[in-house]
Amino acid sequence: MNTVAHLKSDILVTALVTLISGLGGALLGARAVWRTQTRALRLSEQSIANALLQDLRRIESMLPQVGPHGHIALHHISDAHAYPSIHEWVKPLITDLASRDASVVGGFMALEPMLEENRTLGNAAWSADVDLARLTGEMVDRQAQRDDPNKVSARKQVEFRMAEVEELLEASRRQQAESASVYRAQHAKLLHHLGELRDHLHIITTASIPQSLYW
Repeated sequence: MNTVAHLKSDILVTALVTLISGLGGALLGARAVWRTQTRALRLSEQSIANALLQDLRRIESMLPQVGPHGHIALHHISDAHAYPSIHEWVKPLITDLASRDASVVGGFMALEPMLEENRTLGNAAWSADVDLARLTGEMVDRQAQRDDPNKVSARKQVEFRMAEVEELLEASRRQQAESASVYRAQHAKLLHHLGELRDHLHIITTASIPQSLYW
């Protein structure tokens, strides 16, 4: 009887050890898979952050510079180089970082209307400048006819219109410079924040981190 009991006990112990070993192996395997997937996700997020940084730097390099009189060079609205926008290729990537840092999404959402406003103000200034050039030419023609009493009224109308357009041009250029200044501040803020996020992702992906710190 004792032999049978010992045999049963040994079988039970062996079964328990096998079961525990199997569970332990499964848990370790699951842990390894989880850590591999987590690292792959971080690498993907790091690549996305790098792509967004590249687009911000592209936009920054294309922004028109403010001149010595606080004016920005005039460009037609069709000039894509003078009025950059967030590239269509990277727009789908922005929301991919939402679960990591939603403020990145908010930052790009703030930039887009600012870029559109700068484009609108720039085009208004460009149009006013074109009108002023046309009126200046017309005024030259009127001056050539200054001795004609029938042309005095028309010349005064041109002078009045020129004063209006000059005022509009100055206001448009001032607003454009102010808008560009506000945009640059927001752009620099997002650029800095995204750079810090990219560096953080690089550190937690490549550094030797204690298991207790893994998410």
